[in-house]
Amino acid sequence: MAIENAAAGTRFSLIRRAIDADVGMNSLQRYILTKTENFVLKLKEQPDGEKIVEMVLQKPLDREKQEEIFLVLTAVDGGEPNLSGTAQIHVTVLDINDNAPVFTKTVYKATIPENAPKGTVITTVSASDADKGSNSEVTYSISNTAAGVRDMFEMNEVNGDLILKSSVDYEKARFYQIHVQASDEGGLTDSCKITVEVIDINDNKPVINIMSQTNVILEDSKPATVVTMVNVQDLDSGDNGKVQCRSHEFCYLFPILRTRKICHFIFSSSVCSPPLSLSLSVSLSPLSLSPLSVSVSLSTPPLSLSLSLPLSLSLPSLSFSLSLSLSLSLPLSFSLSSCVHVNLCVCHLKAPLSSAI
Repeated sequence: MAIENAAAGTRFSLIRRAIDADVGMNSLQRYILTKTENFVLKLKEQPDGEKIVEMVLQKPLDREKQEEIFLVLTAVDGGEPNLSGTAQIHVTVLDINDNAPVFTKTVYKATIPENAPKGTVITTVSASDADKGSNSEVTYSISNTAAGVRDMFEMNEVNGDLILKSSVDYEKARFYQIHVQASDEGGLTDSCKITVEVIDINDNKPVINIMSQTNVILEDSKPATVVTMVNVQDLDSGDNGKVQCRSHEFCYLFPILRTRKICHFIFSSSVCSPPLSLSLSVSLSPLSLSPLSVSVSLSTPPLSLSLSLPLSLSLPSLSFSLSLSLSLSLPLSFSLSSCVHVNLCVCHLKAPLSSAI
């Protein structure tokens, strides 16, 4: 056996030696070794005439290239013809920890949805060590990474799994970088980096803010009169962060002027999956004594006001209807909705209330 880090010039004595019963020139004269680049023979003659042979290492061994070496040693006498004998030499190269672990990649990329539960395996890293036995065993750990990130992720030190330890939130952080170290039993190491991208999901409700607090309107108001302005914001991104606004049966009376992108009024509903919604109360109140003017609060169902114009509110559709107390009635309903983005909308009066009714 020979250790792979043995220095050139190291001598290996052979336990078995050749014996020749002849004397003189007919006795053992020389040894021949199978051609090899690692060893040469060194013959030493003792004072009593005995010849001792040693193998001398002339080129360092490398177990990772050749773990075993098979040689043939031939002993030759000096008679005519030459007689010889052979012996098999089996050299086993013993491993030392001369190889560090090596990752299959220097950078690993992974994604995770922001609603992933704790314990989710995000990705798996892998490193190999060319050494043998315990010298080839690799353990994994997080290194050179901010403490806040360490609190959110953990490594399985045996199989290299990166595991979610705490919840992630796309609105707080969209990317994480984790540095991982692979170590062998001898302390040799390699490192890699994992980049984790957080995928946004529709987990934020649209938020509606009234920008103008006017809640009154005259029955003789002219068309294009601004009734109210509202602002909508959704913290989600992409399609989850877009808003749209719709007006239904009541739109001919209060159409929406889209001054920027998409607006939101009274009722906001997400068209994304899963659907999210938020409702808001808006009121109209009388400013004159006209019997056609009414006051309604969408947060107080059901409600009837005015002498000749009963007003009712039906939930959860968030719509209300107006009808005349005459034999001829005209039902009116009002419902506006949208989904996401910070946008501005203005509600204008399209026609005088009296003429519309």
